[in-house]
Amino acid sequence: MTKFVVDAALRAKLTAPLELTDEAGQTVGYVITPQQFDRISQLEEDRKTLYEWANSLVTEEELDAAMVEAEAEGLWYTHEEVMGHLQRLEEQHPVVR
Repeated sequence: MTKFVVDAALRAKLTAPLELTDEAGQTVGYVITPQQFDRISQLEEDRKTLYEWANSLVTEEELDAAMVEAEAEGLWYTHEEVMGHLQRLEEQHPVVR
């Protein structure tokens, strides 16, 4: 990680979060507070714990058996079929953003 020393005058001008851009306006990075960084780190740890828990609920053998059963029963959909279905649902029930 690059360390950049900020003097008091520059620090007074900065507020986090802060977006750093180049001359063309393209984002090159962000500066966040130590508290925000800690929160993001904790969220990443929580995500890993959740994934470990979810993976513990079913074995690879059970997943394989479910896939074989779904395919045998014709319950197998391609990516394109799923995306088409989701698109139709969104057209019927637009999401307000």
